[in-house]
Amino acid sequence: LQGLTCPLVWEPSGRPRLRFFFFQFRIAVNLTQLVPMKVFISHSHKQGQWVWERLVPILRAAGCAELFIDRERFKAGRELMAQMDSWQDQADLSLLVLSRDYLASKPCRHEMERAIAADPGFKLGRILPVQRSACDLSVLKKRSKTLLWVNLTDDREPQGWDLLLRSLQAV
Repeated sequence: LQGLTCPLVWEPSGRPRLRFFFFQFRIAVNLTQLVPMKVFISHSHKQGQWVWERLVPILRAAGCAELFIDRERFKAGRELMAQMDSWQDQADLSLLVLSRDYLASKPCRHEMERAIAADPGFKLGRILPVQRSACDLSVLKKRSKTLLWVNLTDDREPQGWDLLLRSLQAV
């Protein structure tokens, strides 16, 4: 719907809150705007609490994406890597929650390498790097010297969240 805006409002507690404003309504609707982007969230399990308590609620509140995340999608009795690959292949975009733990994890590196292989020049918008903590980003920087990533090392700062939601076309 054209005219829907969804800015983040930062409360005194430091937690973001989304406010929706309608300033124009049009009968003609672009159907691609009604189909949410499919986002595969690749993260280290050591970041699981932050992903579930901060990242996922904000993305869901923005309503910008259908989230593919292991805890909700993976099933017992099935091979783990095959499930990872299958859900990542169904996604429009891989959101990589980068940290030292992420880069040290073999399954996370596998997901990152598959994401890079799908968009090696970072020109298709299939990869959204989110830096959660200080880590070596050379694996991404060597592919693109001007790659822009979301910095959420201090997730109380609104700039990172704003960039993340803009990148997912939520605002």
